Amino acid sequence: MGKSKAVKQMKIPEKILVYVYEDLLGDALLKLPFVATLRHLFPKAHIAWCAGGGHTFYKGIFRPLVAAYFRRCN
Repeated sequence: MGKSKAVKQMKIPEKILVYVYEDLLGDALLKLPFVATLRHLFPKAHIAWCAGGGHTFYKGIFRPLVAAYFRRCN
């Protein structure tokens, strides 16, 4: 996946906050490609995930899966 001209010209953020209400199993799976795209576009940025409604699968059983997924996407 290549970077668009607009992305190449924008200031690269140091930190990115993604706010969601919560991440249940299906939600977490559907959001993986979005997070992987953020990582691809901004490889040096610190990405923080905030589940404001409470529960997130990314903090629990998905944590090692997400880490492995990002390593494969880079």
